[in-house]
Amino acid sequence: MPEKKRDEERRDIATMFEEMGLFHPTASGIYIVYGAPAVGKTTLMAHMAEALARRGIPAFYIGTEPNLRLYGQLSKIRNMIPASFKCGGREVAAVEYVDSYLPLLHKLIDITASCDQAAAVVDSITALALHEQAKYLAATGRLDVLPVIRTVSSFANSMTQLIANNVADRMVSVYYVAQERPAIGQTYHGEPAAPSFAMRAQHNVAAVARLFITGEGGKARRVLKVVWHRFENYVGMAKEVQIEPLL
Repeated sequence: MPEKKRDEERRDIATMFEEMGLFHPTASGIYIVYGAPAVGKTTLMAHMAEALARRGIPAFYIGTEPNLRLYGQLSKIRNMIPASFKCGGREVAAVEYVDSYLPLLHKLIDITASCDQAAAVVDSITALALHEQAKYLAATGRLDVLPVIRTVSSFANSMTQLIANNVADRMVSVYYVAQERPAIGQTYHGEPAAPSFAMRAQHNVAAVARLFITGEGGKARRVLKVVWHRFENYVGMAKEVQIEPLL
């Protein structure tokens, strides 16, 4: 793809987020972008971070999904944005991998408390449940992971409340990537509910958007849809997403 056209597509993603109420360059917001596995959430958010970095806005990518390292996606993202950004008079690493609650919380607090303007992507909040599930299973040998899921949901809600205080007087956008939660026994088709923690954190969340694929074969289209927004005029807005694959 010619470099000029590639640059236009990168700019279009940031512009599209603005048009959908999912980003504002002079305001703060906490957003949730969710969808089925392998629908393109990482690709979308990586190109969003790249587009913002090209505007001169510090863009941070915090990976928690093991697959981001296994298949080299995190390395690709490292090549898409600068290695670090200066916030609060010091350099803050732009791309990191964490696999537990506290390192993620510390990183987000560092970004939201130090940067006057920035965007941070957590990809994904759902993966923390898998990390904790593995630790729980290794320590106990038990498969009843419901307490872990509850802990993750409570943590996400609490973390949102903590960083909301930091971003209130700044221009910082935080994006939680999450996998959608289908009804028990159902596949990832239709219009499932957003991740449950998103609903409990709505008083701090600015918007919730779903990425999905409609159509089949050569007619398949990737669409981003606003399913909840603090301002009603954005609810239901949907746009087709054109993104270049990471790998």
